[in-house]
Amino acid sequence: HVGLGTAYVMLGKLDEAQREYETALQKNPNNSAVYTNLGNLYYFRGDSTAAAALWLKAVDLNPSNAESLSNLGFHYDQLGQKEEARAYFQRFLAVAPDGMEDLKRRVRAELSAE
Repeated sequence: HVGLGTAYVMLGKLDEAQREYETALQKNPNNSAVYTNLGNLYYFRGDSTAAAALWLKAVDLNPSNAESLSNLGFHYDQLGQKEEARAYFQRFLAVAPDGMEDLKRRVRAELSAE
């Protein structure tokens, strides 16, 4: 269901994607990656409050969820909550795997701009 949800997002079929992600969570409510994907979907729809709640759940389930950590950093930065943003950015940098170099550079730029 996760892969199908992601495919639907790429096709712009957000309602279908949401259904697939929710089905995936019913089958495995502890899947951090699905909460991240569902949060991203809500963000794309313009609901950053719901997105942040889902990213927080993802990080609660998996403290090393780099994507949700960076998303939360940018979310709090946009809200002007610089200390919260900094904390999530630092956590992101501590756990971000290889392959996220562009995002790491962007986060470092945000941290140095403060």
